Amino acid sequence: MQACINADQQLHLLSQSIAKANRTFVPSKEDDSHTNLYFDPVGNKMAGRWIETNMGPMLLSLNLTNLQYEWINDMHNVVQSFSSSGKTADAVEREIEARFDGVGA
Repeated sequence: MQACINADQQLHLLSQSIAKANRTFVPSKEDDSHTNLYFDPVGNKMAGRWIETNMGPMLLSLNLTNLQYEWINDMHNVVQSFSSSGKTADAVEREIEARFDGVGA
């Protein structure tokens, strides 16, 4: 049972980085729905909201198979990715922001 709780907590922590990116880069909505996530069962990913960039819409997701964050374009191709392994939440958020600049912010 403890392993399930730890997995839930870890997934929650990893997902928070996506929600924070949504809060930063997606136009705000009064009901905070701009921070919502969804599960993509086909790609086995947690995904945020589409974010408008100079290169077109981009989606930040967490690949649950390899625990890599991925910036995905509107053709559903991975444009950039990086591992969350061994990184603090602050380090992940800094990398998300840096890579957002690289996908046409």
